[in-house]
Amino acid sequence: MQAEKLLEQIIEYFGYEFTRVNEEMTHLQDFSGLTFAQIGYLETISRLGHPSVTDLALTLKISKPSVTVAVQKLCAGGYLKKVNSCLDKRSWHIHLNSRGEKFLVAHKKMHASVAKTVAGAFKAEEREKLTGMLEKIVAHISAERQRMEKK
Repeated sequence: MQAEKLLEQIIEYFGYEFTRVNEEMTHLQDFSGLTFAQIGYLETISRLGHPSVTDLALTLKISKPSVTVAVQKLCAGGYLKKVNSCLDKRSWHIHLNSRGEKFLVAHKKMHASVAKTVAGAFKAEEREKLTGMLEKIVAHISAERQRMEKK
C-alpha cells in the first residue's frame, strides 16, 4: 500500500510539472493555446507516421467527427497539414508540419529534463536497480495498453 501511495505522489508531481512546463513552453516559444488533448494528438500523429482520420480515430478511440474537428484546429494553428493520398485522391493523411515538429522536439526536451531531474536523485548502482524496475513498469503498461486496444 505504501508503494501505491508513493506512486500516486510521483504521478501527481509529474502531472503538475508537465502542466507547469507546458504552460511555460506555450508562452515562451510561441506555441500558445495548445491543450493537453491537442498535445496528445500531435504525439499520436507523430508515433503513427501519417495516419488517416480513421486511423487516428481508431487509435484514440474517438469519433471521426471529433478527430476531424481537432485536426482542423491544429491545421489552422499551423501544427498539421492534410495531404491527399497518392493511391486514393478522395482520402487524405495527416502530416506534422515544421511548427508541429518543432513543438514536439521542445516537448521531448521537457520530458528529458524532468527525467534527468528524477534520475539525478540516484547513485549509479541505484540507477541500475531503478532501470530494471522501470523496464518492468513499461512492459506492464505496454501490455495493458495493447490489451485495452483489443477491446
